[in-house]
Amino acid sequence: MGQNDLFFFYPLYRETPVSLRSSHLFTSETSSTAALHGFSCSTMSLRSKRISSSSSVRSSGKMGGYASAPSFSTSSAYLGPPITSVSVNKSLLAPLNLEIDPNIQMVRTKEKEQIKSLNNRFATFIDKVRFLEQQNKMLETKFELLQGQTLGRSNVEPMFEAYMANLRRQMDVVNNDRTKLDGELRNMQGLVEDFKHKYEDEINKRNNLENDFVILKKDVDSAYLVKADLEDKVGALTDEINFLRTIYDEVIVLIVFPSRAAQFDQMSSQAIQYNDELRNTKGEIADINRMISRLQSEIEVIKSQRSNLENQIAEAEDRGEMTVKEAKGRIKDLEEALQRAKQDMARQLREYQELMNVKLAFINSPTTALGIISVRAIFQQKRFQFSCNPNYEN
Repeated sequence: MGQNDLFFFYPLYRETPVSLRSSHLFTSETSSTAALHGFSCSTMSLRSKRISSSSSVRSSGKMGGYASAPSFSTSSAYLGPPITSVSVNKSLLAPLNLEIDPNIQMVRTKEKEQIKSLNNRFATFIDKVRFLEQQNKMLETKFELLQGQTLGRSNVEPMFEAYMANLRRQMDVVNNDRTKLDGELRNMQGLVEDFKHKYEDEINKRNNLENDFVILKKDVDSAYLVKADLEDKVGALTDEINFLRTIYDEVIVLIVFPSRAAQFDQMSSQAIQYNDELRNTKGEIADINRMISRLQSEIEVIKSQRSNLENQIAEAEDRGEMTVKEAKGRIKDLEEALQRAKQDMARQLREYQELMNVKLAFINSPTTALGIISVRAIFQQKRFQFSCNPNYEN
């Protein structure tokens, strides 16, 4: 029994990370060696007690009138093969020459917690070994009491074989489900990465459009300043026109007086010059107004494009967030399903080990009617619990 439980404990050790096994699971060589030595000593002491108890029962049976019963060594049926020694590679326990990691404290804390959990599990296994040793002694006592009765043929082995075949089928189903869930998890992680890349591209496009908008805004501001300057010039020229009109009225008056003809000619030439400048200024104002209208139309188009892009970016962000949330929820569901599958597999392995231990205990010894009834009752109880509650754990 104890040896089979140790065999069940070794795969758990092999599944632990290499860093955990090399640095902290057996970081204290003295504590790990003492634990293994104590466990082996306790197992050997229980076996020696069991051998002494079985020999004392046989001797008492012979002294009490059971000399006619056939002598049968129960130790050969229940002791099984001797416990193999556990070898520890000293090179794996030596500290590794690694560089200083800034996250070493966090890693050590995590590894310490894992060591605590593994130590608790190891203590649980030791308690279970003791309990199974007690059960073994009880079965040995029953066997000694029922040794002299009529032997009957046992049909427990076919029942065990059928039950173990059912457990093997369930293990295959769990393994297939685990492979399928792993594939779905990888697909969801790929989708999340694609959406992340798309989101980053949309952010880059938005930044580029914002830069273009800032440049166009600067151009519009400069055009507005030019327009203000030209409007000031138009006001000044309008004042000059009014002044020239006043001069013109005075010239009309001067026509009556020939003595002011020279002044009239001078004012006429100035009026012509001012008219030419006014026409040129009006042309420049018209060009600037056309340019301003064109820039305003371009600004409106860019604003509409910006609003459309902002709406598209907002929709893309919403879709990305929803997709990421759905992907995270799906990943969480897959991880929970995978954890449940691992728990079911571990439970089935424990039940399989227990059944194999019981089978090994009874396969080399004849079973009486009372022993068959007891084992059948235990088997039916286990099967009823498993059929009523698939998540039942012993």
